Amino acid sequence: MQIWPYDYANDGPTSGQGIAQAALLIRRLRAESTNCLLFDNGDYLQGTPMGDMAAAGGLATTLHPMVAAMNALGYDAVTVGNHEFNYGLDFAMNALKGFACPVVLSNLARTQGPTPDKDDWLFAPYTVLTRRVVGNDGTAHALRIGVIGFTPPQVMVWDHKALHGRAVARDIVETAQALVPRVRAEGADLVIALCHSGIGASEPYAGMENAARALAQVAGIDAILAGHEHRIFPDDGYAGLPGVDLDNGTLFGVPTVMAGFWGQRVGQIDLTLQKDGAAWQVVASQSRVRRIGDASGTMPEADAAVLDATRADHDRTLALIRRPVGHTSVPLQSYFACVAPSPALDIVAEAQRWFAQNALDGTPLAHLPLLSAVAPFKAGGRGGADHYVDIGAGALSLRHAADLYLFANHLQVLRLTGKELGNWLERIAGQYLQVAPGVQDAPLLDPAFPPHQFDLPQGAQFEIDLSQPARFDVEGFVRNAAAQRIRALRIDGVPVADSDSLLIVTNDYRASGGGHFAGCSPERVVFETAKSTRDVLVDFLKTTGAFQHAPRAGWGFTPMPGTTAVFDSAPAAARHVDTVAGRRIEGLGASSNGFDRFRLHL
Repeated sequence: MQIWPYDYANDGPTSGQGIAQAALLIRRLRAESTNCLLFDNGDYLQGTPMGDMAAAGGLATTLHPMVAAMNALGYDAVTVGNHEFNYGLDFAMNALKGFACPVVLSNLARTQGPTPDKDDWLFAPYTVLTRRVVGNDGTAHALRIGVIGFTPPQVMVWDHKALHGRAVARDIVETAQALVPRVRAEGADLVIALCHSGIGASEPYAGMENAARALAQVAGIDAILAGHEHRIFPDDGYAGLPGVDLDNGTLFGVPTVMAGFWGQRVGQIDLTLQKDGAAWQVVASQSRVRRIGDASGTMPEADAAVLDATRADHDRTLALIRRPVGHTSVPLQSYFACVAPSPALDIVAEAQRWFAQNALDGTPLAHLPLLSAVAPFKAGGRGGADHYVDIGAGALSLRHAADLYLFANHLQVLRLTGKELGNWLERIAGQYLQVAPGVQDAPLLDPAFPPHQFDLPQGAQFEIDLSQPARFDVEGFVRNAAAQRIRALRIDGVPVADSDSLLIVTNDYRASGGGHFAGCSPERVVFETAKSTRDVLVDFLKTTGAFQHAPRAGWGFTPMPGTTAVFDSAPAAARHVDTVAGRRIEGLGASSNGFDRFRLHL
């Protein structure tokens, strides 16, 4: 949902992201090639306050602004990502009707038939486009291009409330095996897979979230546009994996590209075709990712057609984000949120707890301990060195609430056991690499672990023993069942027994099972609200007037004398080092990719 070159969280212009700037690169690339098609593989309706306003019906136009922006560029086809459903199925269906191009999605259906090709689909499962292409000899040809779309089947978990009882999902590879031959049988000369899914493993297994490498082995697919992981392909991060050719940008010989996130880059695949009798063959290819701007770092202007199509909606968004909602007595920053308690998380946790306590007061559940789980959505990582919360003490407006809580989640309360809480904590402790006692400057954070899975249940006290291996891998699956990093687990100073009952306030993504956390499933939900977590935060600020930060007894690392570990954060984090309670952290200067390195004394 990045359209304008504008950072709504900081209320100021930005550069190097968004479809309005990517549009100029797209137009230039089109000018370089007579035969050019433009596709998008999902997650374009959610991600900024403008997207939230569109879902709430608060914008100036009936056509969704991102759909209007993409229509201005003349896409050939698009598929649907998981975040399209964050605001509900009806909203997604209505918004996507506005596209001037086909919307395809083959593995999500209203009801399933006996085989994938017999499903009652929500969207067209595929389309076959006819395009006039001109050969090197100047001869024109009518080329028939099949386009098929896929989204992670886990969307049924992540957006359970929106989709349960109204949709069913199939495995990506299973669906492709059934439908690609059908697309070919309908006369497609080429088949392009719009795969809202990451690179993943080479061996398929049921329900793969990231399936592009397995999909590439399905016969009949000529090119794959991957996504979802917010990563880049081709990129050295995939070097050495079976089936990966970084020089040409292929997976098991199939040209593939993955262009990151936020419209910072455009993925480009060049195909050289040759006719062999009646059939067209791909005889050469090259995949690459093109960043917005030139080699000097100069960023382009924004595309006038995209800006004009969405200007009224942008102006309304600015008016909304500037509305005052409260005050904070302390700075709210997330520079160290992955290694220490953070006021930027505490304010959200307190808001969630406040709302849930009021809702549960007087019910049979009111006597149970109530924890509040919050993850640092903005904590660097793939978002880069600018991807942190940094709000000064003082007045808060709606843009700050959107900065503190990025997603359109809804608040829910789970009932868990003490054993499940222990496993929840072991899950988040998988963020850390194992550190040998006495080692100096050991790497601390696993770069493959997404910060949004570091979902801290605030109100619990515990230690993390980094000398031990992780129990769970980055996906949440058991790696070492005997491993135990969590020590001295308590709530309000009282040791937690495996059989204890407790409540955790969290979001609907987590409560439905997103991230594979212990005790998380729809049947364990004991309270839910239609209010978004961000609206709960706004209500909390308006009711309390000001956030007076009172840190609770929290979590730490088991002491390891003579041991240090290092991690990266933004250069701006250096001015907050002395404010991190309970941690000894020192800056070490520049690291890479715009980050600084910091040392944690254990």
